[in-house]
Amino acid sequence: GGGIFVYMLCLFVLLVHTSQQHIRGVSFADSPRYELALQTGVFSCDGSPIPFALVNDDYCDCKDGSDEPGTSACPNSLFRCPNIGYKEVTLFSSRVNDGICDCCDGSDEWASPSLCVDKCEQVGAKYRHALRIRYETMKKVTF
Repeated sequence: GGGIFVYMLCLFVLLVHTSQQHIRGVSFADSPRYELALQTGVFSCDGSPIPFALVNDDYCDCKDGSDEPGTSACPNSLFRCPNIGYKEVTLFSSRVNDGICDCCDGSDEWASPSLCVDKCEQVGAKYRHALRIRYETMKKVTF
């Protein structure tokens, strides 16, 4: 039934997340762009190439902030928490390494002294349980 569908969907998402190489702060949807740049050694931003070594170096080289997805160097950039076991979350990069654990996996505090515990599996389990209850409730409703 529907419970199997939800379980299979969650399993698929988990497998896709864990099978991809991941660059800190990059969404899984944007990963191919960064992975290609990693392979070629050249990252493109603002229509100009820069060495890939400048990505996540804590200095904002690109006006759009795309070279600093994993740091707080660019005021207009976003950080994506992979949150494996739950769901990806997007934060303003100003919240990276600010001492507050915003991501359930703690990935936003990679260079801060904060000790963030990865609790995504527990958070995700509660979320999936709530979805199952909602699905079962909706199945019972007749029109």
